[in-house]
Amino acid sequence: MIRRARPEDVPGIAAAMGAAFESDPIASWFWRRRRGQREYIEGWYELVAKEHYLEHGEVFVAEADGEVVGCSMWSPPGRWRFSPRVEVLTTRYALPRLGLRAPIASVAMRRIERRHPSTGHWYLSELGVRPESQGRGLGSKLMYDVLARCDREHAPAYLECSTERSRALYERHGFRTTEVIRMPRGGPPLWLMWRDDLDLHHHTSCSSITP
Repeated sequence: MIRRARPEDVPGIAAAMGAAFESDPIASWFWRRRRGQREYIEGWYELVAKEHYLEHGEVFVAEADGEVVGCSMWSPPGRWRFSPRVEVLTTRYALPRLGLRAPIASVAMRRIERRHPSTGHWYLSELGVRPESQGRGLGSKLMYDVLARCDREHAPAYLECSTERSRALYERHGFRTTEVIRMPRGGPPLWLMWRDDLDLHHHTSCSSITP
């Protein structure tokens, strides 16, 4: 079942995203230390879901047997940046955990933010599904509602993608790669992808979310 997230879903969202991104190339490059990496990632998603996306964006969860197994976090046009308060919170969270990698991580974040489009768009900041729940079309379903809205409102969408597998998923839903950037010092690639408004039903047969 796909539905809108509620505040009480935050722990489940954090756990699902920690599992989804534990082996992600970009997440692994940022955190580097394998020990505790999943916990770092879970803490990050708990923070940003609670302090930013649930209040200022659109958050959807995939639920199976009462457990959150996937999540998508969107920002509406013009609201993708964190507020100064959330910037402080995320910086306080990340710096002590990044340790000596904090400067290079900061360079990477600035590089990504400089490429963020200035044209109004919906921003798919995060999309993750637990590994054991992948291959069931949940990623597509977690995107459906906002992409349908983009098509109704003739609004573009944007995301950054960290793997070839996820890039193929996004391409099936109308996104195209506009640029590929690399993390500093030979780090992994990140695909920047843009989607103009399309007839969504030509790209997916997923049904809408549960209210």
